[in-house]
Amino acid sequence: MLGCIMNGNRICLVTEFCSNSDLLKYVKKLKSDAQFIAEKGIVHRDLAARNILIDCNKNAKITDFGLFIQLRDKSYVIPPRIREKLPIKWLAIESLKMYKFSLKTDIWTFAVVLYEMYSFGETPYENVEAEELLKYLEKGNRLSKPDFCSYEM
Repeated sequence: MLGCIMNGNRICLVTEFCSNSDLLKYVKKLKSDAQFIAEKGIVHRDLAARNILIDCNKNAKITDFGLFIQLRDKSYVIPPRIREKLPIKWLAIESLKMYKFSLKTDIWTFAVVLYEMYSFGETPYENVEAEELLKYLEKGNRLSKPDFCSYEM
């Protein structure tokens, strides 16, 4: 921020010019990429801000397909040997409860990515222990809307 102008109840913040578009451009690109992956029947299972890279042309790219699966049915239950590698705080309720993954569970994790982006990288459910997350979600609790995220988003 370069400055702040206050006039009564009005506040004007002065920032430097930002020529590389806005966050919505990246969100739309990531949505398009996630949709493409889903159309191929692939469930990423590890969508998170840490797995989204920005290239030299300022394009967002989904990376780290180490946990992906290609669905033959509508959902997939993972074997115990993989469970310890799962990103607990990004998982949908059915993934936490039954280790079940589907295209719908990737939609949940995409929403958590949006939370990360609009909260400037805050860890989801930061004040909830991983072991308590399922109970927390089953009580109806969800991530709160970040301050800089519009209701339309």
